[in-house]
Amino acid sequence: ATALVLRGGAGALDPTIAEYDWIQANRPGARVVGEGELRQGGRIYDVVAIVRRGVPEHLYFDITDAVAG
Repeated sequence: ATALVLRGGAGALDPTIAEYDWIQANRPGARVVGEGELRQGGRIYDVVAIVRRGVPEHLYFDITDAVAG
């Protein structure tokens, strides 16, 4: 899977807010049904499970740079 990269660092927009903004803009009508964190290969990912039009999808947001600081 491909991860969406959220950049920023200390003092930047909260990664969760940025994720929900992205979901609203790019997956209109989606409902968040779960969230989790994945650490792999030195990177940190937020995994957001959504359902849109009855179809489940997992979105991966690379928040490594957003939480570094």
